[in-house]
Amino acid sequence: MSVEASELLEHYQWASDADLARISAERRQDIADEIADIAILLTYLANDLAFDLEEIVRTKLKKNAEKYPVAKSKGISRKYDRL
Repeated sequence: MSVEASELLEHYQWASDADLARISAERRQDIADEIADIAILLTYLANDLAFDLEEIVRTKLKKNAEKYPVAKSKGISRKYDRL
């Protein structure tokens, strides 16, 4: 999975913030293919380990919402214990 994630990131390696939208548009299908590869492998892993992927994502989003309430964390990149 990390190999596929690296392949995705290669599209943006050395790119400036100003270039991100252009790169995303120009390489849209290639980027979509890499995202699909990551999703496929993650789905296989979750299945093999008997995780309900939808359920664990929902649970993690709830945890994140509690750790990083919008009122305290919007626009701030500090870890939850330093808000």
